Amino acid sequence: MKGVSIHHLKNKISIKQLDDAVESGSFKRVEGSMPVNYGFKHHTCELDIDVIKQKKYYIEAIKNIDSKWKFIRAYINSQSFGDQTFIHPDTDYEAITVIFYVLDYLWNPDFGGKTDFFDDDKEPTMSVFPLRGRYLITDSRLLHVGNSPNRLFIGDRFTLALKFE
Repeated sequence: MKGVSIHHLKNKISIKQLDDAVESGSFKRVEGSMPVNYGFKHHTCELDIDVIKQKKYYIEAIKNIDSKWKFIRAYINSQSFGDQTFIHPDTDYEAITVIFYVLDYLWNPDFGGKTDFFDDDKEPTMSVFPLRGRYLITDSRLLHVGNSPNRLFIGDRFTLALKFE
């Protein structure tokens, strides 16, 4: 798979629905997009993959993923106005990332927070705005950036990331 597919859940996810999957109990500023940018870490919270496997959104999304892929990691990204993000691939080898937009509110495109995808020359190819129930299935080698919300939005932009190898 070398691309992005956009899907919509029948049952929307809210951040409250993820409470029982949270392993660490809190967000930590530990995740960096690439070694060169590790000084600019963003907040993540690791999740218990065995709990995630029981969730309706996982069961619905997995129907769109080839059975050859093994589920290896789940975490929530949290970004707020002022957080710096960088264009990056998730891996340099064939793998799949599923990105769920986790919103407890209606997102206004004026808030920013879109996910941008790029070709190998860092030319933009696609932008996807957060939307309740929207999720993306992407080739983990694709260059992308999850943009932080702008100053119009008071709060956090949450995404749930599922990694498959």
